[in-house]
Amino acid sequence: MKYFIHAHGALDSVIDRDGLEFSSEDQAVAEIATSLSEIVGEMKARGEPVPFDRVDIVNADGNVIRTLSVTDFVSNDGEKWPR
Repeated sequence: MKYFIHAHGALDSVIDRDGLEFSSEDQAVAEIATSLSEIVGEMKARGEPVPFDRVDIVNADGNVIRTLSVTDFVSNDGEKWPR
């Protein structure tokens, strides 16, 4: 099934129109959460601002199945949380 990743920041949103194929909702959430954690951690480690506050994972029917917050993945000191 296809899932879409929509990133939302204070000033802008990026809407995924292509999507990614995953075998299940659980796989989609797990893989997207892992990728988001790595991306946010790398940006914080380089001292770069993270341009989004949250990511919505949306299924092919247009339903948000999970919202992931940047703060769910990285503490204020930049250390990645094992999620």
